[in-house]
Amino acid sequence: DGPVRCDKEANDNRPPSSMAAGEKFLLSVYEALTANPERFQRTLFIVTYASHGGFYDHVPPARIRQESPRDASYSAFETSGVRVPAIVVSPHVERGTVFHGTLDHTSILQLVAERFDAGRPYSPAVAARAAQGIGSVSSVLNLAAPRDKIPVPPTVPARSRHRLRHTKSPPSRERDAFYQAARALCDHCPSRVARTYPAFWREFAGADLM
Repeated sequence: DGPVRCDKEANDNRPPSSMAAGEKFLLSVYEALTANPERFQRTLFIVTYASHGGFYDHVPPARIRQESPRDASYSAFETSGVRVPAIVVSPHVERGTVFHGTLDHTSILQLVAERFDAGRPYSPAVAARAAQGIGSVSSVLNLAAPRDKIPVPPTVPARSRHRLRHTKSPPSRERDAFYQAARALCDHCPSRVARTYPAFWREFAGADLM
């Protein structure tokens, strides 16, 4: 999910938001999946991210060449890019497994092709990356028979975001445009905004709830 404005807490693990909301969201998904043990035996839960978050990575990117389309305004890629986190949750994964193979986002597409169209690659582009060493998520599934015991996550209370110092957004054209739109929305339907988004109303209208 992207950063949520108004009165809803962001759960996308992006600064300056708290990490707790994102972890709570993942926990709720895990609890929903494991609520039905029989169905969970056939479930694969993959958690990954669109980017690495800007953190330094001491591991150099893999040498994976990706040709650009004919009408593209950019040249071919020579590396895979920096690493991103990923978690694979399944009864078919041995407890405590740390996978050391080379995967990327197309590894999920490889798994989809293996599961629903065995013997055929997902696409020529995905097949080209696989030929250069990008593995499938299926290589993480290291148990032939699923585990019977469902792990129970530790119950650690999350710190409230209200204990953190409020971070103000730096000036930008995008922020100014958002503020103008927010004020226009408050002027257009004040009672609905105050009722639906109380924190939003207090910030932009500076008034008590209607």
